[in-house]
Amino acid sequence: MKRICCLSTSLIFLVVCILGIQTVTAKTLYDNFSGDFLESGKWNQGEFVREVSQGKLVMKIHNRTTEEVIPETASFVDPSSINTIECDILVSEATLDSGTDPESFARIDGRFYSAQNSGTERGDIWAGLYIGDRGDGLETWWAVREATDDAGDNWDEKGGGSLNVPGLSYNQTYAVKIDYNGTNEFTFTVAGVSSTFTGPVRQGAEKTNYKALRTIVYTDGGAGNGYVSASFDNVLTNGTAYDDFSTAPLDQTKWENLESVREIENGKLRLTSHSTGDRENARLNFIENSPYIEATVRIDSSSTIDPGDRGIARIDGYFYNDTFGPGNYNGYEGNVWSAIYINYYGDGTLTAACTGDRALDAADTQSDNLFYREFNLPIITDRDYNLNFARKWR
Repeated sequence: MKRICCLSTSLIFLVVCILGIQTVTAKTLYDNFSGDFLESGKWNQGEFVREVSQGKLVMKIHNRTTEEVIPETASFVDPSSINTIECDILVSEATLDSGTDPESFARIDGRFYSAQNSGTERGDIWAGLYIGDRGDGLETWWAVREATDDAGDNWDEKGGGSLNVPGLSYNQTYAVKIDYNGTNEFTFTVAGVSSTFTGPVRQGAEKTNYKALRTIVYTDGGAGNGYVSASFDNVLTNGTAYDDFSTAPLDQTKWENLESVREIENGKLRLTSHSTGDRENARLNFIENSPYIEATVRIDSSSTIDPGDRGIARIDGYFYNDTFGPGNYNGYEGNVWSAIYINYYGDGTLTAACTGDRALDAADTQSDNLFYREFNLPIITDRDYNLNFARKWR
């Protein structure tokens, strides 16, 4: 039986500031998530959403100053069998970053064949159809590219163009389609407006099988202001209905990717992690470590945990090293990690606990448990709980 574990949490980090040396002498609000986006001066990650909501696949992405290309992807299972991708796309927002040649868009894309049959990724032919902003407002365009090296890191554009869709606007649904004829011809269509392109001669099947729905923010040297939010619906492959997202979470017989959420919603940080067996994390990392952390945490009752599984909402981190100092560290060895958390079990019970571990090797593959304690406190969903812990200086 395929297991499903989908945990949704909301958090407010109320206090993270140490003004004393020996003990916590004062607390200062670190973040109450009152802004539209996560602040890059406080957090190491930006917004990231891939989830089924209200019968659509919603995907959002917000970049950071250190990231040039930020993709959000839902990849098809068995992509090599797909020659035609159709779906409805609604772009609700596409904000450009301030860098060089920024782009924010939603698209359908994939690799369709090889023009060289090299045995490597060299010669793979990729095609994509876009709706987004690349400097002139909302528009739709297409591109066909060929991989020029064995690893598929560099690409040569073989063709591209715009589709003049009358009245193209945000918050409107548009039917989009990439149709590959099985040899080397592509037809790109948005809202009935089409363009056809003949690519390099086909020599064989693509080396890397890949086709997907995506949202992407691109920038070069920007301020971390790029953002795109879009929804996808009524997906067809080869002319046959594939997924209408009428059930949640994402169907893993159809999509390679699990659901994951990290975003500000209604003045709170919302984290959602979906797993079908392996550990999956939705994390938000502090820019700087602090000996004291406090947060208000709520487990959403919409979370689903299968029998035998466990969902965890926690605040955690490495707090110090008991063996090495600056210039002499051996990876993670000697790092002391601690966490306080709420467990949500498959039988519906919730518990609170805290723990601490010491890493025994550089890769942190082995550890000693220093302490563990469960709190004798009843925990329920849809209720706020204050979690906090501190490291005392000695």
